[in-house]
Amino acid sequence: MQRPKSHYLSEESSLKFQSALPGNWVKIEQKPDYGYDFDIQVYENQTPTPFHFYVQLKSTESAKITGKGVALPFETEYFKKILEKYRELLLIIISDKYD
Repeated sequence: MQRPKSHYLSEESSLKFQSALPGNWVKIEQKPDYGYDFDIQVYENQTPTPFHFYVQLKSTESAKITGKGVALPFETEYFKKILEKYRELLLIIISDKYD
């Protein structure tokens, strides 16, 4: 059976994200994904700070860089609901097209 491309892209984006994190950011992966992929807690001198946020990764081959930023089709109603629940959410778009 062939592995779905979406699974490969998702795994690759997770690895890229994790390798880019500073050492003082502690990440907790959310499995299964219920609105966010990672829960991030920022530490300073081995002590937790008040800085805490969630990360939602979007891996895609269809992102387009425009003069105004990045264009990416996704369900806006779903994203609005997530923002209502997780106010401190960082959306990260990873595309092999623009590596």
